Amino acid sequence: MSAENEAVVRRFYEEMNNGRKNELAGELFPADHQLHDPQIPTADGPEGMVAAVSNYQNGVNGHGDINDIFSSGDKVVVRWTGTGEHVAELNGIPHTGKKSMSGRSPFTGWPLPNWGTTDRRRSRTTRRRSRL
Repeated sequence: MSAENEAVVRRFYEEMNNGRKNELAGELFPADHQLHDPQIPTADGPEGMVAAVSNYQNGVNGHGDINDIFSSGDKVVVRWTGTGEHVAELNGIPHTGKKSMSGRSPFTGWPLPNWGTTDRRRSRTTRRRSRL
């Protein structure tokens, strides 16, 4: 089961996020999937994931790389690094042109639920918000 869950999570990052194939959401997320990310309150299910992912796809011209992926049973944790330029409003932060972002995302019982977090201390876009 772990290898299958890892494959789904890889598709989410590589095909949906980086490849901008948001139409895959229906294949990757069931109707009752929940995203637990305080920065992006969104609806449940595939539509909510498309809304959340689109928010970043529109706000950052970037690419995410999976650095590590670990799984055990139905749990998957990903350490990823996203790099890119902040090109439009993102989570209430106006365009800055700044670069860099990193994060980690633990998925428990893939695909339910997704506890997404981002390392805001390393995100220059967020750290410099007060100087805008």
